[in-house]
Amino acid sequence: MKKIVIIDLGQFGNRYIQGILQSSFDISIEFIASFEKSNFFLRQRYKELEHNSFIKEINFYDSIENLSKKKKQ
Repeated sequence: MKKIVIIDLGQFGNRYIQGILQSSFDISIEFIASFEKSNFFLRQRYKELEHNSFIKEINFYDSIENLSKKKKQ
């Protein structure tokens, strides 16, 4: 499984997010949006797209310090 971290893409990153959420391989995604509006936008975009069984985990953070510390096994 691959881990993808996306940091503060804002409106410009909309197409990147759509592409990643349509992945055809197992992934874990972590979004970091330091602005409340950006975090809200990321969550809304995720809710709008169809469920993808290849996305094994998705997390939203407001700071890079909160990023998952899980190590690859």
